[in-house]
Amino acid sequence: MGGRRLGAVLSAGVVAGLLAGFAAGVFHSLATEPVVQRAIDLEGALRSAAGEPKREELLSRRVQRVGVIVGFLLFGGAWGTLFGLAYWLLPGEAAGAHTRVQALGLALVGYWTLGVFPHFKYPANPPGVGNPETVGYRQGLYFAFLALSVIGALLGAVAYRHLGRLGRGWQRPRVRGSLVGVLYAGYVGAMSVFLPNSPDAVRMAPELVAEFRWLSLVGVSIFWAVLAGAFALFAPRWIAPTGATRVASS
Repeated sequence: MGGRRLGAVLSAGVVAGLLAGFAAGVFHSLATEPVVQRAIDLEGALRSAAGEPKREELLSRRVQRVGVIVGFLLFGGAWGTLFGLAYWLLPGEAAGAHTRVQALGLALVGYWTLGVFPHFKYPANPPGVGNPETVGYRQGLYFAFLALSVIGALLGAVAYRHLGRLGRGWQRPRVRGSLVGVLYAGYVGAMSVFLPNSPDAVRMAPELVAEFRWLSLVGVSIFWAVLAGAFALFAPRWIAPTGATRVASS
C-alpha cells in the first residue's frame, strides 16, 4: 500500500468511475439506443405476425433512455470504488509515474478480466434474444464466469510474485512471465471450453445482433479507457504519502 491514503485513493477512483460511466452512458445513448429500438420494433413485428400479444413495457422508452445515463453513473461509481480499493492494496509508492503505470496496468487487467473475456463467451444481446424463462440460468452462468475470470487473474498475480522468491533463475521477469502466461492461457482455454454456452438460440436478425454486440464491446472499451486515464490523471495529484502528510501538519 506504500503509505497511500485510502480516502484519497477511493476519491480518485469514484471520480474516475463517474466520468467513465458518464462517457459510456452518453455513447450508448447516442449509438446503441437506436439499435435497441430497432430490436424492439422487430420483436414486436415478429410477435404480431405470430399472433402473440405485445409485451407490456414496465418503463417507457423515454424513461429507459434517461435510465441509461443514470445507470452507468451508478455503475461507474461502484466500479470506481472497487478499482480504487484494488489499487490501494497494490504494493508501491504513493504517487508519481509509478502511480500511472500501476493504474494503467490494473485497468488493463480489469478490462480483459471483466470486459473483453466474458464478452466473447457470453456476449450481450439486444431485446428479443433469449428465452425469459432462462434469464436466471443465463445470469448465473455469466456471474460464475466473471468470478472464475477474476480468480484466474488473481492466481496469475500470486504465482508470478511467489515464483520470484524460489531462486535466482526465477528472478527474471521474462522467465516468470512466460510460465505464468502459459498457465493462464490454459486456465482461460479450459474456462472457454468447459463452461456451458448460452442455452438460447438467437432468432433475431444476425446483422442487428452483431451490431449490438460490437457496440457493447466499444462501450466497455470506452468505460475502461476513461476510468484508467482519469484515475492516472487524478491519483498522482490527490494521493500523498501518509508520512508526508504528518510532516506537513507538524
